[in-house]
Amino acid sequence: MFLGDSEVELRPVESSDLPQLRDWRNSPGLRPYLRERFPLNMSNQARWFESLSNRQSAMFVIDFHGESVGTCGLVHIDFIDRKAEYSYYIGVPAAMRKGLGYRVARLLFAYGFGELGLHRITSEDFTKCYAEIDVKWGFRLEGVLRKAHLVAGRWRDSYILSVLEGEWSH
Repeated sequence: MFLGDSEVELRPVESSDLPQLRDWRNSPGLRPYLRERFPLNMSNQARWFESLSNRQSAMFVIDFHGESVGTCGLVHIDFIDRKAEYSYYIGVPAAMRKGLGYRVARLLFAYGFGELGLHRITSEDFTKCYAEIDVKWGFRLEGVLRKAHLVAGRWRDSYILSVLEGEWSH
């Protein structure tokens, strides 16, 4: 285990995880809420996995009660300005609405602010539901990009959020 608590473990992504990550990201229920809209194949996944070696992203598989259910991480890490972007999704529908988001955010904030020395972690969410949840996790709403994301034929606002190291409470 790299990061975790009594029920949730965040472990580094391994090459053996790539087929599952590809399948989750290609699923019709999840794909509209991700930035990547094109179908992903194993070549795409392998290139993404290789890009993790540049140390500008720290990506993890979320294991919940011993089952891999999603992925999360800090991406676009900038060590000069001490900032990164928060990335998170659950690929197993049965694991949704179990309070994982909050727990994962707490673990990643502790890692980002504590171990990596970040000052700022940002997030972009495409539905107001997620933005409201993210605020509960410690993010503050910075702005709204109006009708910036097309989901199931409807324009959605994109919510830009951030949390600063001094605002986060352990």
